[in-house]
Amino acid sequence: MKLDPAWAEFSCWNPEQTPPHKRAECIHTYNSHYHTSLLETELTAGFDNVFPDELFKQMIKEANLVADYVDTINEGFMHGKKTTYFIDMKNGKIADHKPRFALERAIEMLIKLDYPTDEERNQIFGAEWWVQRRASTENIGFHYDKDEAAASLHSLLKCPTEGTITYMTSDGSPTVILNRTTPQGNDPDPFLVTHAALSYPKYNRHVMFRGNLAHGVAGTLSQSEKQRTTFLVNYWQYQPIEPNCIHVDNKLMKSIKLGMTVLPSGETLLEQVDSAETLNVQNVDFSAFNGNEVVEIELRGEDHWFIQVPKDLPPNLWNLHWSTDQVANFLQVLDLDNEKMMDSFWESEKPKLLLFIEKPTKTKISDMKGKSNDVEVQDNFLEFTSAAFPEMGRQINKMDFYFAEPEKSMDVLESFGITADNVPAIAIHYTYNNADDKFLLQAEAGSKLTADDVTQFISDYKRGKLVPIVLEDEDEDGSDEL
Repeated sequence: MKLDPAWAEFSCWNPEQTPPHKRAECIHTYNSHYHTSLLETELTAGFDNVFPDELFKQMIKEANLVADYVDTINEGFMHGKKTTYFIDMKNGKIADHKPRFALERAIEMLIKLDYPTDEERNQIFGAEWWVQRRASTENIGFHYDKDEAAASLHSLLKCPTEGTITYMTSDGSPTVILNRTTPQGNDPDPFLVTHAALSYPKYNRHVMFRGNLAHGVAGTLSQSEKQRTTFLVNYWQYQPIEPNCIHVDNKLMKSIKLGMTVLPSGETLLEQVDSAETLNVQNVDFSAFNGNEVVEIELRGEDHWFIQVPKDLPPNLWNLHWSTDQVANFLQVLDLDNEKMMDSFWESEKPKLLLFIEKPTKTKISDMKGKSNDVEVQDNFLEFTSAAFPEMGRQINKMDFYFAEPEKSMDVLESFGITADNVPAIAIHYTYNNADDKFLLQAEAGSKLTADDVTQFISDYKRGKLVPIVLEDEDEDGSDEL
């Protein structure tokens, strides 16, 4: 088997052997995972009004042609992955030909923008690119950009040096970039995410981020109802392997109908890059806004991330830093019909902490005027989670956490001797080795649960001071129907 020399970069790679299979242990060793001075102090860097209008309109037309073409083919890649395209670079320019269409011209401009010095540009071997079109409120699950064929075929994780997003419209949902990596290829680091960047779409906006960071699109934060279109470019120090990532040859150009228009002068365009407007990455000052809302974002599978975001946040490029009462990304949404989840629930050695409370709808705060019930639910949820999250964060490695919506968890509520009228409430359920110990925390009449209440409840449980619930209709062996 002839191997690409780039594989020798992997710390566990033996060039004389075929790639190891069915494990994700072989990863690239990153010392300082960014190759541009623009990311020395921030997760992201951004620019507005990057491309001249004539070129950008051609880019939009070509982006739609590419998206239309991809929609018509079925590559059969694992996990439903789509084809991406690669272009070799040398000294910051396309290596073996002049730009043939607008998107290639754009890549030459972007590399000059994203890597300010010749030394930085010379580290980049090439650029991988593709186009996405999504509905305005559609989620894109959180993930790491990587060499997809290496991951699917050889269980190897290799991330690009930098990832970028160019927004073709001002519509759709923002990109959320987490300060989270995966050093071992499986477990995230850090587990509790308290820092992220939030990038809202804007016509002719370009945003770059470190290539090994988890990121996704949060449909719940959309500020428009129109389709979201993006042009994605990742920079690499080698070419991701085929069949997932390929060069665009003349035959493929013809199939997609690229290269049908005359391009503006390249040198003139490269000079115009310097006039792009640098975005100021702003830190969110929560106190400066008129209150916060709790937003639910699906991280992966059943794992959900609950964060506080200011109401009516302007569509800029933001840094968000959360305190422990503003964020939790270790919650699973309890689904009694999910056999795999319930097996894990019963078999886990850890006690389970369940949060019973009505969850806010996905109605945007700006649309809630006159809907007092929606506002009340949002405010109650904000107050409740702010009380629960700090102690939950301290128990990350000691407990499992579940969010249980009352309407979908009637049987669970009944097993604790309460109904939907008794929420919000917090429960602990210990089930390991056939145990079925249940403990319940509710606020006293006329009051609400506080952070101190939650801390004391968990502390009393750990010290064996709580008395388990025993219901009259439980089975003789002490178990019920949960």
